[in-house]
Amino acid sequence: MKLFNLADTDAEKIVLRLEPRVFFLWNRSGNFEFSFEKSGSEARIFALFIGKKDEEFSLSIVQRHHMPDTKSHLTVLSILDEHARLSFDGLIRIEKNASRSDTSQQNKNFLLSESARAVSKPTMEILAHDVSARHASATGTIDSEAILFAETHGIAHRDAKKLLAEGAVRNFFDEMRKYTDNPTVGKFEKEAIQMLFSHRERASLTKRKKLTEGRTR
Repeated sequence: MKLFNLADTDAEKIVLRLEPRVFFLWNRSGNFEFSFEKSGSEARIFALFIGKKDEEFSLSIVQRHHMPDTKSHLTVLSILDEHARLSFDGLIRIEKNASRSDTSQQNKNFLLSESARAVSKPTMEILAHDVSARHASATGTIDSEAILFAETHGIAHRDAKKLLAEGAVRNFFDEMRKYTDNPTVGKFEKEAIQMLFSHRERASLTKRKKLTEGRTR
């Protein structure tokens, strides 16, 4: 599928009438509507937020299906540290004539500090029969068992959290690659991972990894 980076445009209403497309949002607040107005139209929508300090993000996405046999799938991932905030509102709307629509919303929020906050409100309005519509949302800290495992291998608590957050970011882009072979996906992934760590944190973590590997040989 063709990839569209919505950071390159001011458009907030996207009308789908042509071939399937992949859309990418990165740290961009706004109100977006994806309108499916031709049978067979399809979109895979990926939104990524990496917040630090007092950054605040607000995202509203509407997936509005007007015609039958349309598809839309939304994935939202946030990694929030310090006092960062995210507010996400999602709406799936399937009109009466849009039978056999297949649509979903998935939102995962990882909080790296006790002061970070995420509010997620996915909703659905379904007026047609014979459709597939679903949504899922999860907000919380990084898995404590995985952190403990990393700590037993010589990785500090905060570094362990960020390593696990890095894994979530890599999974996010791996999922995107299932639908587009655009090489800029790799560029976005590299920049996102660099944003997770300061240069000092990355250097310290690399050093600790080498020391741990040396002890386990």
